[in-house]
Amino acid sequence: MSTGDDRRPMIDQSVTSHNQSGGITAHTVNLNHRIKRTMSDDFKAGLLRDLKRDRPVQVMGMNGNAESIAFANEIHSFLNVNGFHMMNDTATQHMFFDPPVYNVKISPGNSGAEWWIVVGPAE
Repeated sequence: MSTGDDRRPMIDQSVTSHNQSGGITAHTVNLNHRIKRTMSDDFKAGLLRDLKRDRPVQVMGMNGNAESIAFANEIHSFLNVNGFHMMNDTATQHMFFDPPVYNVKISPGNSGAEWWIVVGPAE
């Protein structure tokens, strides 16, 4: 592209940077693009179909991760409204699991006396 005279040509070049932690980037900078999960109809149907009502349910979100806690509370509210026996009034917070939990894991907890739904960070 040229301006039509003897000066330097004009160049239009787009640059996008993701999670850059220093320096200068031209045009667009995207820092910490976050995922916000919500319960899909398929996820809800799967919980109602697969989660047995034979023991109380405890839902846990990752301490310090607002998205994980929000999604855990959404799951907790859905199960509570649908008649599951919940261990707490809201989702609780967990520090860590070994091995780490990403996304959502459902398993027997407390030596099989409860169902644990652990909501880790979104992948």
